[in-house]
Amino acid sequence: MILVTGGTGLLGSALLQTLVKANEPVRALYRTQKPTWAGSEKIDWWPADLDDVHALEDALSGVDKVYHCAATVSFHPARKKALFQTNVMGTANLVNACLSQNVRRFLLVSSVAALGRIRQEKTIDESMHWSPETSNSEYGRTKYLAELEAWRGMAEGLEVVAVNPVIILGAGNWEGGSSGIFKSAYKEFPWYTEGMSGFVDVQDVVNAMLLVMADGATGERYILSGQR
Repeated sequence: MILVTGGTGLLGSALLQTLVKANEPVRALYRTQKPTWAGSEKIDWWPADLDDVHALEDALSGVDKVYHCAATVSFHPARKKALFQTNVMGTANLVNACLSQNVRRFLLVSSVAALGRIRQEKTIDESMHWSPETSNSEYGRTKYLAELEAWRGMAEGLEVVAVNPVIILGAGNWEGGSSGIFKSAYKEFPWYTEGMSGFVDVQDVVNAMLLVMADGATGERYILSGQR
């Protein structure tokens, strides 16, 4: 059995649809309302929150692999507490529940933000680590701390791999998340700032996650970007 967190989000829902098409036995968490897209009835939906350790342990009964896609993404200072609660404490709770239920393998969806911002005259790669000197966002800090929780789980016997995608784009709700960029383009957003970023298609991320879950080396992280 495979369990997916964040199954109602852009990445999680794309992952679930791919797993369903492959006829994989899938369980997914939801908080308020189960999705109703075509094929969602084939998923074993469980009402559980990352704050509820007992609910997580129940949901993980009989599970062999976990894809942890759930996260809060925000760069607003007012969301600092929510970022820490979901990204750090939620991951810690899930890792503990996985250890309690003898889950074998755990894939963490981290972020390139967890590696810190661009160093002068250096290209970010998987060997880099977050540090206070790299002028990071609070979001990046919490994703780095989430990675530490995952690696701590590995030290306690869990097989852990991580992916660090750049900005993920794909079909989804324009009102929230990275898909909001399409709404801005549709409305002919009148200005833009200097700078650049990386982008990657959501299905490419899903395909990479499946490969990493199957063959990725335990303890490794993989940056996912559409272009170097």
